[in-house]
Amino acid sequence: MATKTKTPTVTVREKKVQGTAVGFEGTVSLQGLRNTKLARKDGTTVFSTKSALSASVRSLAKRTGLDFETIAPATATKKAAKKSSTPKTSCKK
Repeated sequence: MATKTKTPTVTVREKKVQGTAVGFEGTVSLQGLRNTKLARKDGTTVFSTKSALSASVRSLAKRTGLDFETIAPATATKKAAKKSSTPKTSCKK
């Protein structure tokens, strides 16, 4: 009887400090183990770009021999700026 194995996942979050984006954090979820943050070689857990985080995930997948599913939050859509309530005046010289 074949057992169904759960695919390991990496959850990506944007790290912010006082409302300002700093970088990205990745959390690995393996069945039977606690969730663990990905860390760089220097020990920091914040990556400056998503591609740096993805490279770390690929390296982990290569070392463990597992295929990871990456779960990234949906990107927010930008809203258009509101029009000014006061009409612009033109100055003719």
